[in-house]
Amino acid sequence: MQTMRITFLVFGLLVSSSTLPRARQFINVFTIAGVVALLLTILLGLLTYSASDPDFGAGPNYLLDVRRGSYDEAEWFAVLVHGYENWIREMEELNDGNARLLTYTQSFLGGGITLTAFGVLVEVL
Repeated sequence: MQTMRITFLVFGLLVSSSTLPRARQFINVFTIAGVVALLLTILLGLLTYSASDPDFGAGPNYLLDVRRGSYDEAEWFAVLVHGYENWIREMEELNDGNARLLTYTQSFLGGGITLTAFGVLVEVL
């Protein structure tokens, strides 16, 4: 979530600074690419946070079903462990996907800030 806050802060600063006198002199291929990268950061960030749908373990209904089943102790333990194995596997897959998307999001944020700053420096120097 902090990545999105930083992105919105930087993007807001850029939009605000565009109203300053002589702001047009800083428009070049680098600043445009930086703004595009920041917009992509916002889109990727929204995708990253909307893709998360964590399941916080075996819920009460699953445990109730296991308890109500006519299992002996060994079968009960096997069913319970199998449920936890599935849950852990699903959470690992979700975390892997989120980590990949977050890496892309943060990369575009870093690239957007770098490109924008370089574009401004090119015009200042």
